[in-house]
Amino acid sequence: MKSLRVCLSSIVLLAGVIFLSTCSEPETPKPEITSISPLEGPVGTPVTISGKNFSAFESLQFGSASSTSVASKTDTEIVAVVLPGLSPGAASVTVKTTGGTSNAVAFTVLPSEPEITSIEPAKGSVGMEVILKGKHLATASSASFGTTSVTSFISKSDTEVKVQVPAGLSPGALDVTITTEG
Repeated sequence: MKSLRVCLSSIVLLAGVIFLSTCSEPETPKPEITSISPLEGPVGTPVTISGKNFSAFESLQFGSASSTSVASKTDTEIVAVVLPGLSPGAASVTVKTTGGTSNAVAFTVLPSEPEITSIEPAKGSVGMEVILKGKHLATASSASFGTTSVTSFISKSDTEVKVQVPAGLSPGALDVTITTEG
């Protein structure tokens, strides 16, 4: 009788171990990207990433840039912007969740459009140095005062371009534009 109790106790214990080892929580499924729209754009462009298993979102990777915040997300769609700090060219996009990292999808980062925010001084004459301040100016290839273009610069950076006012301009107000890769 004693050996029957030991045998039954062993069976009950073994069944409990088997039950406990098979009752773990289900794994979070790995995310999968099925499409990105658009497939190219400059920094700041809104991008929709479609796929599945995004609900346990942790981060979004655009090439070398990573972000934990996005504009919106559901289990099947993430809306984000092309992350700052990326250079023009190819960038792989992945989504990381608690279930792992998704497949990589190709995206092309385009050069950003230039923006002039100020001109110093606001008035000047031919030959005078002018500073065009703004964003995305490092790849400037020309600056135009009305219809007259200048292609040589005193200096340029991402936030400002120094140029001389070209000869041949008529007195009066002129539109000033700058051309870059973007």
